[in-house]
Amino acid sequence: MVESLPYRVDFARMLGAAAVLDPGDPSTLAAILEMTEGRCVDKAVECAGVPAAQRLCIDATRRKGEVTFVGECDDPLTIRVSPDMIRKG
Repeated sequence: MVESLPYRVDFARMLGAAAVLDPGDPSTLAAILEMTEGRCVDKAVECAGVPAAQRLCIDATRRKGEVTFVGECDDPLTIRVSPDMIRKG
């Protein structure tokens, strides 16, 4: 799980999250890659509506994985069609 709010971090741990990473830490993507042995995650759900979190979900999800955006956002998210969508399937 990736979360910055302390009460949600505690709640995630209480529910059994194996790891809770800080989205503000620039090494979060590297940590995800290390935990998944370079494979990335199978599924990602973004609930904050923050472009940086959306970008992390795209970058941290494996090829042919699933990304769901639940959070609503008016700020633009840069999608790189070929590397983000076509090459990842």
